Amino acid sequence: MCGIVAWYSPSGRDLLGMGREMLGRIVHRGPDDRGEAFVGRRTWLGHNRLSVVGLEDGAQPLDGPRGWAMVCNGEIYNDAQLRETLPHYRFGTGSDNESALALLTVHGPGALDRLQGMWALCAATPDGRFVAARDRLGIKPLYWAKTGDAVLFASELRAFPVEVQHDVEVFPPGCWWTPEDGLVQFAEAVTAGAINHEETERRTREVLVDSVQRHLWPTSRSAFSCRAGSIRASSPPSRRRSTRGAACG
Repeated sequence: MCGIVAWYSPSGRDLLGMGREMLGRIVHRGPDDRGEAFVGRRTWLGHNRLSVVGLEDGAQPLDGPRGWAMVCNGEIYNDAQLRETLPHYRFGTGSDNESALALLTVHGPGALDRLQGMWALCAATPDGRFVAARDRLGIKPLYWAKTGDAVLFASELRAFPVEVQHDVEVFPPGCWWTPEDGLVQFAEAVTAGAINHEETERRTREVLVDSVQRHLWPTSRSAFSCRAGSIRASSPPSRRRSTRGAACG
């Protein structure tokens, strides 16, 4: 559980004090570290970090090429696979969150549907680009509100100033937002279509087994048993989990 705060102000309005106060109201979400950064004149990013895996790298905001910066709360389960598909990207940390930043910088927000995990993020560049997004199921919280010409984002409702809270809304799951394109849905929680019960049962079993494997830490037992529905499996996790990165629960 980490806490993120961000604001985007197209006029360059300075909301540093507000941003820091908002971050302070959710310090309980990340007592291990605190980071913040201006990104150009239009954006400020803040992060309270709870390190689940390690403290040695992965502090946020994370930096990327061409001035990109990102704060993220969550975990990217297919981090190792994504890194393999981005061989020319120079990763600077072992944090699984950095694969989300890499996708953004290389392919843009349209590629966020490739992320498997639970996450909410805000990212920006010095030239004024800004992206906010949330996982398809909305597992990780993200709220937003408009005040004047600025847009505020935070992990909890309590982070927002009292005078703004009546305008706060839940950021919709499976969507990303940019100032240019507005709110865009990139994924749905459930794929529409005809139901084949036998195929659905087979795929549910596969997804369940894969999900459990992806959640296993390196020190966990490689074998597990899920008795519900007589589902059993015994195999090592299908992806490498970094012991250096800082996953935010």
